Amino acid sequence: MGDRLRVGDYTLVHDYSRYDIERRDDWRCYRGGDRLIRVDAQTQQILTIINLTRVLLN
Repeated sequence: MGDRLRVGDYTLVHDYSRYDIERRDDWRCYRGGDRLIRVDAQTQQILTIINLTRVLLN
């Protein structure tokens, strides 16, 4: 955590309800493979990495 995300390598998530995650104006979520990455909207610093396999199976 704390590293900056190179957003060009990931897909911006628009459907937060699909992944059952909280939406906040100061966060952006990106998908890359089986991971969902929550970043600070201003700095692009990584806040959380979520394993989608775990989310989708629950």
